[in-house]
Amino acid sequence: MGGDNADPPHSRPFSDWIRDMPKQKWALLYDTDGRRYGIMTSNIAESYNMVMRGVRSLPLVAIVQFIMYGCANYFRDRYMAVSPSLSNPSVLYGYKIHEDMQKKVRKAELHDVQIWGTLEHRFDVTCRGRAQSGLRRHRVTHECVIGHHGRIHCSCYKPTLLHMPCSHIIAACRETGLGFQQYVSTY
Repeated sequence: MGGDNADPPHSRPFSDWIRDMPKQKWALLYDTDGRRYGIMTSNIAESYNMVMRGVRSLPLVAIVQFIMYGCANYFRDRYMAVSPSLSNPSVLYGYKIHEDMQKKVRKAELHDVQIWGTLEHRFDVTCRGRAQSGLRRHRVTHECVIGHHGRIHCSCYKPTLLHMPCSHIIAACRETGLGFQQYVSTY
């Protein structure tokens, strides 16, 4: 073979391979702009792979038809699931988001909030410790900022990653009388 001494990709140690990969592609920690909405690319690709598993051996026209009709069925089923709530102005977002937000509201009721800013809404939100009592009880504090123009930040980074307020932001909103619903992304 030629003078290339490079190891084949399958024989490289994982630590060498992962060091060369851009961290934004495989770790939510480095998604500082929140572009992935809490979803990693490989998971989406694996989900799509699972759907296509049964049709790989079909002719190209059949594969395209499978994708086209599958997408049409998916969107029709999703529309039928949400259509009753589309005409109801009291429904702000879908049932899954509604359930998730209700859990966060219940969790936010257990947080203690300390206001630090005057012009800027800055808070320290202390969470209830995991253990109910005893020596091993510890409390975690997150720094939250409710900025102008609908911008929010929390040191847990969940609002940045998921484009929805975390329980800490909800607790801070409760303290100031702001509605947290405005911070849920329309997407």
